[in-house]
Amino acid sequence: MDDIKLIEAAKIDIDTFEKEWERQNGPTSGAITGPKYLSYRSLDVDDVRNAMKRTGKKGGGSVGGGSGGPNLGTAPTNVAGWLRTGLQTQYGMGREGEFKEREFKTLDSVADIFLTKENKMKSIGQIAKDFASDMGMELVLHLTQQNELLTNLNTKTGMLEGLSKGFRDEITKSGPPAIKLGISFQELSDSVIELVANSGKFKLLSSDTMNEMALASKFTDGMKDMAKMAGNFEKVGMGVKDMALVVEKMGIKSMGLGLNARSTTKLIDENLKNLNSYGFKGGVEGLNRMVQKSIEFRMNMDAVTKVADKVWDPENALSMVANLQVMGGAFGALNDPIKMMYMATNDVGGLQDAIIGAAKSLATYNQEQGRFEVTGINLRRAKAMADEFGMSMEELTTTAVAGMERTQAASDLMGRGFNMKDEDREFLTNLAQMKDGRMVIEVPENLQKVLGGKEVALESLNKDQYDVLIEQKELLKDKTMPEIAREQVSLVENMNRDLSYIVALMRVQAGKQGEEVYKKLFPGVNLNNVVDDMDKIISKAPDLISKIHILPQTNQKGEILAEAGSANVSNVNNKVEEKTKQEPTESRIKQDVTLTIKAGDVVYDDLMRKMTMHEMLNQDPRSFISTSKPR
Repeated sequence: MDDIKLIEAAKIDIDTFEKEWERQNGPTSGAITGPKYLSYRSLDVDDVRNAMKRTGKKGGGSVGGGSGGPNLGTAPTNVAGWLRTGLQTQYGMGREGEFKEREFKTLDSVADIFLTKENKMKSIGQIAKDFASDMGMELVLHLTQQNELLTNLNTKTGMLEGLSKGFRDEITKSGPPAIKLGISFQELSDSVIELVANSGKFKLLSSDTMNEMALASKFTDGMKDMAKMAGNFEKVGMGVKDMALVVEKMGIKSMGLGLNARSTTKLIDENLKNLNSYGFKGGVEGLNRMVQKSIEFRMNMDAVTKVADKVWDPENALSMVANLQVMGGAFGALNDPIKMMYMATNDVGGLQDAIIGAAKSLATYNQEQGRFEVTGINLRRAKAMADEFGMSMEELTTTAVAGMERTQAASDLMGRGFNMKDEDREFLTNLAQMKDGRMVIEVPENLQKVLGGKEVALESLNKDQYDVLIEQKELLKDKTMPEIAREQVSLVENMNRDLSYIVALMRVQAGKQGEEVYKKLFPGVNLNNVVDDMDKIISKAPDLISKIHILPQTNQKGEILAEAGSANVSNVNNKVEEKTKQEPTESRIKQDVTLTIKAGDVVYDDLMRKMTMHEMLNQDPRSFISTSKPR
């Protein structure tokens, strides 16, 4: 595929692009070429040529698969250019560059509206034209998304009419908040539709529930993972929103213990099925605690359920206790068949603790090597105990070593005499690792000054060091989900997401108004196929864009008013009818449509005001006055 020719065609208009696309790819539909047109139109020919030279590519590939992205051209020649290049390094893109979806904006892409390629300020008229052109394409993007959403939802779930319309509105409403979290509209809609389709029911979700899912997905591998988890949670009697809130709560708790929240969430999902088969003290919370311990003690969760299966029967419980007594592994609850039977039905977590306790007895400290290990006669005991539990010997010995390491950490901390809570001790232990025979916390550079070195041994931890580390724990524990989501990426990426969020709000609002205008201008047209027509209408209305100007002062923060003539949308049908014999259709659109777009964000309003004031200092104020006259 010749991407350069497609980019050049897209710069002209959509008709030229469609002809070039069909020449290269054969007949197609506007629903396909519309999104591709958006992608290619936003690219720069010189940037793509330079990227191809560097990567050795001749043409096709991923250029048309996305839309926009960082400039890939030659090295910058001034400070502003270098600033842009520096910002691009934080976009999470590969060296060759991967073009992002159009709905995700970047700081440099917005700068292109206000600055020329030479990094000089554009005129207000040019800024207005570029902004209006971009918003026109945003409208096409919105309508494209809505068309695909309707098709996917109705096809995969069977919803129609009012139910489908209401659900689509809720998904659309959740789009901007999801983009603020780095979740594309397609990922959001696909995940929610998959959730409903897999349930086999018309499971309607509110935008609040979807927003909560998006936040909770920061503890998983994405929205699709959350959609799959919903089915497992439903089996244990939890709805989607309850699931999202539980995932958030458990993830934050895991962080407060120094554990990877994604790892614990994944294990919880894998073991939810056990909630309906065994007794967990505290339900999902009890399962979460077991998962945390399985990570801390490097223990497979299946090992515990195998023991629970075995001791469910009284005869098997008696036999296990007798065998463990013979081999010297009947510690704690494992020496009481009645208690083991009770735990299998009411507290599986208690069985896990008992197995960990028995495993610890197998490990001894190797003074010469400075580590814990299972050797000699204990290897034979380990093999016999593992067979009795129905687990592998490797699993049991791994748990034995981890158990003794944690026992030493607890002993070291207890010897310091601090009055600490169990969760504080657990947090410090999870930070530590064996090094030269001691449990040691390796200190990151930003904390080395306050902690007094590159590492801190638990056996020599002082009060000041303890306070600093516990303070870090409290900071993690008290995080809100929006804060966690923002801290997962760089400052620049957060700024990009905030910008994308503002534009998404504008896009949705413009989409609603655009649909109303379309209905009035083209009554009886099926809006489900509006994309095929709307992109052509926009591309064929350059005069409309040339009449648009920006009013620097408005009554509401974040409001940008674009005018074409002075007619009100509500009167458009009457005016169109009056001018039918006098003016062509394209001219009527130019003169009779007023489009108001609200960003709803004080930052955006401030940005536009600054740009306007800058231009006013350098140009004749009369240039800001519209030449269009009311009719």
